[in-house]
Amino acid sequence: NASRGVEQIQEYLEEYLKRNRAVLDFLVTRKEIDSSRIGAYGISFGATVNFLWAAEDPRLRAYIFALPGGNLAEIFMFSRDPLMRRYRDAVKKKSGLEGKALLRALKKIFSNDPLQAAARVPKENTCLHLAVFDRVIPFRYGLALRAALGKPETVFIPLGHYSSILSVPFLKRGALRFFRQRLLK
Repeated sequence: NASRGVEQIQEYLEEYLKRNRAVLDFLVTRKEIDSSRIGAYGISFGATVNFLWAAEDPRLRAYIFALPGGNLAEIFMFSRDPLMRRYRDAVKKKSGLEGKALLRALKKIFSNDPLQAAARVPKENTCLHLAVFDRVIPFRYGLALRAALGKPETVFIPLGHYSSILSVPFLKRGALRFFRQRLLK
């Protein structure tokens, strides 16, 4: 619902983070959970949330971020996804802002961005899955996040955002290997 404006995305992001923390708070109380071996896997918006979560919660020990990006304001402005375009058009109409003015406003609203959080996410425990032909989260924003992280282990998928689903069997094996290496040492 774009009628509430772009602030709704930041609120949703913060709410999602709060839910993730609550789930982890519960899990670490369970005796069958080894709290020293917890990882996170997020896809698309879930990758963004998990990235921000990983930057602030040392209980997470390994991370896979699939189809992430850094610079949320620019992703919102330049995504070619039809749903994102409709949302962006509604925000422009509601705010009356366009171009650089809208981008400046977005940068103020998105106070928590993966690019700024990257220094707090250990690259040795991070793996990225980036779709080369991603139109939803343009590839350059995934590469920007990769650079900010110091070029962690990365799987480049020669597909788009949604078509990357076809690579799940391949990615699943790699993800299991990655988590075993990082969490079962």
